[in-house]
Amino acid sequence: MKRLIALIILLLTISSTCYAFRISDDKNRWLYLYKNGPESVYLDTHNYQSFYGSYIDKAKRTHKNHYIVSTWLWKTEPNKPVDYHIDRVVYDLTCNMYGLARVIEYNRNGEAISDIHLAALGEEAVPNSVGELELESIQLYDKYKDAVNEALKQL
Repeated sequence: MKRLIALIILLLTISSTCYAFRISDDKNRWLYLYKNGPESVYLDTHNYQSFYGSYIDKAKRTHKNHYIVSTWLWKTEPNKPVDYHIDRVVYDLTCNMYGLARVIEYNRNGEAISDIHLAALGEEAVPNSVGELELESIQLYDKYKDAVNEALKQL
């Protein structure tokens, strides 16, 4: 319960005016997820999908009836010429794997400068890595998404 309260307080105190890079004005859609050095990451709550499914990863291993989450992440990129990028990421929460499906990079004017399609699943979350941090953040959101989304509606 303490984690939920801390998460809600953190989410409600984030403001776009304290950043030098562009983030979405839609606070009911883009939820602050975590910060990694100069990069801040936001979760798209409108396109968040979770389901049970099966797939074969890029190492040719079969994963049957695993809990899968698919969403977009907005990642700030305070380096020129990229200001931010939006990534379609797929997570296997059953066995802590993830993969990028698509990355769209934008410049400071909000214009797309690249659009790359990638393989979906197959990366393992290495302990103490950004991948593990991201998976843990997604698992936490997935566990409390109803309460978080209800709190966002109250804003």
